[in-house]
Amino acid sequence: MVIQFISCTFATKLLMMVEVHYNNKEIESLVFKNESTLYKELVRKKAFLKALRAFYSILEVIDNIRDLMRYYTFLQYQRKELSSVLIVGAGVSKRLIFSEHDDGQSILILELI
Repeated sequence: MVIQFISCTFATKLLMMVEVHYNNKEIESLVFKNESTLYKELVRKKAFLKALRAFYSILEVIDNIRDLMRYYTFLQYQRKELSSVLIVGAGVSKRLIFSEHDDGQSILILELI
């Protein structure tokens, strides 16, 4: 009985997630490998990387990008032609630009400015 409960919880967790694709492999490398030739100055900014990874953690628990509005004060989510979130840490603030697809269930990361 306990095993079924764990499996059910795990399956639910897998379904609740915004799918992330990258147009900019440098950002993917920065987030997951802590290395980037384009964003060299950010590799050393640990607090900024922590804030960037916090955004990715939120993407793992929501099923639609529009649910970011619940985190508006933390993320400063904006939706226009392209969507963005403001990432702030270690005295650095950058805007992560992305496009929304499949009615908000997936995003394409475009750039970090």
